[in-house]
Amino acid sequence: MTGTAIIIVALIVALIFLVIIVNVMQQQKERQNTERRTEIARQKAIIDETEDVMLLSSKMPMSKQLMRVLLTRVVNSLQAWQKVQSTDEVNRRLKDINGQLKELDSSYSEISERAFQVPDNEKQAIALLQGLKKLRLLIRAEHNKGQVSPAVFVDEEKRIDRLLIRINLENLMSRATASMLTKQYGSCRQMLDKAETVISAVTVPDEYIAAKISDIEALRAELAAVNRKVEEENQAKLKRKSDEDDLIFNKKKW
Repeated sequence: MTGTAIIIVALIVALIFLVIIVNVMQQQKERQNTERRTEIARQKAIIDETEDVMLLSSKMPMSKQLMRVLLTRVVNSLQAWQKVQSTDEVNRRLKDINGQLKELDSSYSEISERAFQVPDNEKQAIALLQGLKKLRLLIRAEHNKGQVSPAVFVDEEKRIDRLLIRINLENLMSRATASMLTKQYGSCRQMLDKAETVISAVTVPDEYIAAKISDIEALRAELAAVNRKVEEENQAKLKRKSDEDDLIFNKKKW
């Protein structure tokens, strides 16, 4: 093999080696881009989910401690996003959320449980139920990561339980009342049975539960009165029919 041929072969080998290196680098770059996009999408989903839950604070009781947990969750996700892709938008949002955290003690106003009103609209009530269930999942996730103290975790779990019970009871009692008004007494009785089942699971009844027990007893009394009236009317009909039958029989006999 001549010197020229050797040089040509060496160049070809070097070119092939270069192509391989370029392909490896390109694949690595594509993999990094894919991982970055996946991480950004994951953090964005966490932020969107958390901010959706935070919107519930305008509709139902949500403590200052819980808002701090949720805001911190958003901050952590934004910081993770910032590490893989630092943009003006991410930096601005991070600054804004950190500002909200600093002002939380002085600016946040919580809706009291006593003042909380369950929406009359069934769709809105269902949306609240779904929001509370998401909130519970978020709290448990943050607690597992050590972001929520045991005391705050227990308090928030109890609060969520109370709100879920309240929404369920209001919905059941509303449907029971509507069934009574439309004379669907069987449906009314079913709703009251379900309401009593919900109440039976409450370990420490409060004033609200006591009020609902009174409401259930009042509707039960109305149902009993309706049943008595129906029974009296049926007895009266039977008596009239019996009297008519006796009259007809006596006439025939005569």
